[in-house]
Amino acid sequence: MTYRTCTGCVHSSGFCQAREDVKATVKGIGVTSLKWKCKWKRPVYQPGDAVFVETIGYEPEGDEDVFIGSFPATVIQTKGSKLVCFIEPGIEDEIQGVPFEPKAHGNGHVKVPMIRVTKREGIRESVCEYCNRITRLVGHEGYCRNAPPAERRAWEGYF
Repeated sequence: MTYRTCTGCVHSSGFCQAREDVKATVKGIGVTSLKWKCKWKRPVYQPGDAVFVETIGYEPEGDEDVFIGSFPATVIQTKGSKLVCFIEPGIEDEIQGVPFEPKAHGNGHVKVPMIRVTKREGIRESVCEYCNRITRLVGHEGYCRNAPPAERRAWEGYF
């Protein structure tokens, strides 16, 4: 049986009482896939976590040689069974040392399946809840233009 709610959950590989209760409830009625609202779900990756992302890279010479590289990144948000991560343009691949170049008009955000993401040792970044950007990068300036007006007014006294 497939439990789609358990994708990306800390408890997915071990014992989970909520999953066992649901399994006992639907036993014998022929259900093969199930999605429910689980109050105990805990995501494996939180926004700001330091990770390695396996994604496509291009050789900098421009001859369009494509390779799969493992780049250091930061988790921005979870979208279903995928993660949106930020890879700083120009940061080098862990194995081959080739710099990351985003696609045309890209800014370094990539959406990848969780299977291609692994945790790494690193400093946890602060991610803005309004614009989903890393707050230390240029363009955020300590406050968010996407914040609700009441929050922006509160910040005006500090800057």
